[in-house]
Formats: sequence, C-alpha cells, structure tokens
Amino acid sequence: MTTARAVFGVAFAALVGCGGGAPEETMGASAPLTDGQVAAVALGINAAEIATANIALARTQSGDVRSFARRMVDESMASSQTFQAVLAAEQIAMDDSGVAHDVADEAAARAKELWAVPAPTFDVAFADEQMLAHQKILAVVESSLLPAPTDPGVSAEMGVAALMLSAHMTASEQLRGALSASDDAQPE
Repeated sequence: MTTARAVFGVAFAALVGCGGGAPEETMGASAPLTDGQVAAVALGINAAEIATANIALARTQSGDVRSFARRMVDESMASSQTFQAVLAAEQIAMDDSGVAHDVADEAAARAKELWAVPAPTFDVAFADEQMLAHQKILAVVESSLLPAPTDPGVSAEMGVAALMLSAHMTASEQLRGALSASDDAQPE
C-alpha cells in the first residue's frame, strides 16, 4: 500500500468508518445506493477534498491557490459536519460500497501525482487536477448520488454538497485562468 493510499485510507476510514477495497473499472454504481452508502461516499468525497487541499496548502507559493485550498477545506469540513448531523438525527448508519472505494482510490492516486509534481509547476498542475477531479466526481454525484437517497434529509444535504462541488469546479476553472494570466504577464 502506498503512503498516499494509506493516508487517504486512514482519512476516509476515520470519516466514514469504512476500510479499503479493490477498485472498480470506473467510478459509479450499477445498483441504486442506500442512504447510508450515499452518506459514506459524500463524506469520502469531502475527505478527499480536504486532503487534496492540504497538499496545496503545503506546497503552493500562490495566494490564489492558497485561498482556493482554504475554501475547499472550510466548505468540505462544514459539509461533513452537516451530513453527520443529518445522519445522527435520522439514525442512518453509513454503509460501504464500491463507489466509496472508487472515490478513495481515485483520491489516493491524485494525491500521489500532486506530491510528485515539481514545485515550479505545482500551482498549474493543482488547478488542472481540480478541474478534472471535480468534473469526474460531479458525474458520479449526478449519476449515482443525487438520484439515490430516499431520506429527505440525506437528499437535501446531497443537493447542497453537489452545489458546493459545482462551485469548486467553477472556482478551479477561474483559478486556472488566473494562473495562466499571471504566467502570460511574467517577463521571459
């Protein structure tokens, strides 16, 4: 098990109470997820957002990247806390799924790649990775997580989480544009 996988596995397990597992071909589910599975995946996504943002906070020299990473941490932590409150109020236990494992595996791979990026190109690589990661995860959210919940509280919180992830995608696109603009303004 790689160090990045171990770190993400520990963070994921701490948040959702699940262990590691074999990755599937693609992220997504063939059968509808239960409310507990949706919650586990959503909390896993938040854990991945926080861990990825913490890599950026450790490596970036850009104020814009630092600001975006802090936003990701703050909003993902708040989302996790709200999700956990909904689960407690509704007495819903989190449950493991292949989608949860896929999310954890994808996050671990992204983290390993980000740590390997040379420092001078980190900020652009981070912005590019965030655009791609949010695109992928929003596809999972739309196909597997938004339609699945039967509990109104889980459904509502999943909708809020989807809006947060969509806003992060837009912000990552804006960040990438700002980084490109600042690169263009640098003397050669």
